[in-house]
Amino acid sequence: MALLRKFKISVNLLIKKLFNALHYTLPGPEFGKGWIIYIPYIGAATLASVGSVFYSRLFHYIETSVLFLAGTHPYIMFIVTPLCFYLAWLIVDRYGPAASGSGIPQLMASLDLVTLNRNRLIKNILSIRIVLVKVLSSCVALVGGAAIGREGPTVQISAAIFYLTHKYLPTEWVKLNPQKMLIAGGSAGLAAAFNTPLGGIVFAIEELTKTHISTLRTTMFIAVIVAGMTAQLLVGPYLYLGYPTVGSFTLDQIPYVLLIAAIGGFLGGWSCSIILSLMSWRKSFKEKWKTHAYVIGAGLITATMILFAGPLAAGSGRETLMTLLFPSNTTVPWYMLPFRFAGSIISYSSGFAGGVFAPALSTGSVIGNIVVELFKLDANNKIFVLCGMIAFLTGVTHSPFTCAILVLEMTDRHSAIFPMMLAGLVANFAARLVSEKSFYDTLKENYLPEPEELVRTPT
Repeated sequence: MALLRKFKISVNLLIKKLFNALHYTLPGPEFGKGWIIYIPYIGAATLASVGSVFYSRLFHYIETSVLFLAGTHPYIMFIVTPLCFYLAWLIVDRYGPAASGSGIPQLMASLDLVTLNRNRLIKNILSIRIVLVKVLSSCVALVGGAAIGREGPTVQISAAIFYLTHKYLPTEWVKLNPQKMLIAGGSAGLAAAFNTPLGGIVFAIEELTKTHISTLRTTMFIAVIVAGMTAQLLVGPYLYLGYPTVGSFTLDQIPYVLLIAAIGGFLGGWSCSIILSLMSWRKSFKEKWKTHAYVIGAGLITATMILFAGPLAAGSGRETLMTLLFPSNTTVPWYMLPFRFAGSIISYSSGFAGGVFAPALSTGSVIGNIVVELFKLDANNKIFVLCGMIAFLTGVTHSPFTCAILVLEMTDRHSAIFPMMLAGLVANFAARLVSEKSFYDTLKENYLPEPEELVRTPT
């Protein structure tokens, strides 16, 4: 910790010297005025994008290795999975409880703290230590085949970078609005994670804030553009899911889209209710050994699912998506739905770091595929799979436009925008039959301090 403190002090001094040097070379009567005020956004967005690319490469390498191991030596997962689940949970429990789970609820809690004028408490949620714990815990869990994604963690990591940039700005610099910094960080993180700049912007508007877009447009656009451009410079212009085949949308397809959307939205909302119930039950344990047993048991159940369902039951689910979207006429067994559905619930409720975006997309894709097979629809037309992805993710997030735009940008299938939007809207209605509050809105309460602490803690 002492070494980390010295490192932070050194970085802070370096930033001050750099900004002081700029002070004598840039025009303007007051340092930090005008266009120069956006330099921190550019720097933070660049760092966030580089971190996102590094994290995604590491995540992909681990997931590929685990899928190979699970496919060739499934029985070894009965040792690897419970051990990794336990270590991933232990890392979070000992070194950073605020690093558990997705990362989006943590960002929403930070925004609430800004609104309550308790900015100092954000350091407990967005810090270097939390970022390191987040990355380490999620990677260890993934080694065990946990059904987790990296997108939510990337949002928290990016928000932490923006928050620390704001925190360590020299006193000579005109201080930026911390709420704008956090929102820009969250949108930049999602944009860099999926290479979806529009999705990052819509996510910020629909999920993170109710503020009118005019108050955020410049800062958010700068963050998203810089993060997206940096990511493309590092890995090239890519699509997260490529170019699936999508035929022309006809009126006779509407009933199937509505069916997929209703099922996906309901199951997405229901999965979140189950996760919340399991988390509440786990927190009620008075003896520590019960929590240990729960996490190890979750690992053994996951290993069992991998043994019976194969490697597609492990990891984020991206391989499931690629199997269903490419090439033509590909499919997965119907029983992959309960395995993917249960895998995400078991992994998230265990308490280690990891997101739900990618697992939700994979579960939704299986729903779309089942409807295609059940009604003998055209298997080459992947619009039903895409609608299933949007529907289940909407059931989790209650953000239909964000989900539709994300999938649209991941696949570049603009011809299917209307059924995608329809799927999101119907799924959102179905999800609200289960719960009026979104998964993230409920979880953010876990990262807010008790009311008495809010009262006695100054800004």
